Amino acid sequence: MYEGALHLAPNVINHDGSIAIRLVQDPFCRHLVKRLRKPLVSTSANISGAPSPASFRDVSPEIRNGVDYVVEYRQDDETQARPSRIVRITKDGGLEIIRD
Repeated sequence: MYEGALHLAPNVINHDGSIAIRLVQDPFCRHLVKRLRKPLVSTSANISGAPSPASFRDVSPEIRNGVDYVVEYRQDDETQARPSRIVRITKDGGLEIIRD
């Protein structure tokens, strides 16, 4: 999480003024961001308070049906993914582990 976000849509800024920035490793996602030459804005693939899905199969129908588009990529992949590590970068450059 990064504190002090500026010039972003209000719905992507947390109540404390911070934003989350994901550093993607997946080749498809990296290529998509590179081709768009813009950041992607997204929420998590779970309802707030629900467990993070470990694979596409675990994404709830409510989420799948509530989006504009679902990429047809790795939907049959059963490799169990771990939730992302979340680290807060403080204004003084310090790091605080939120989720490991």
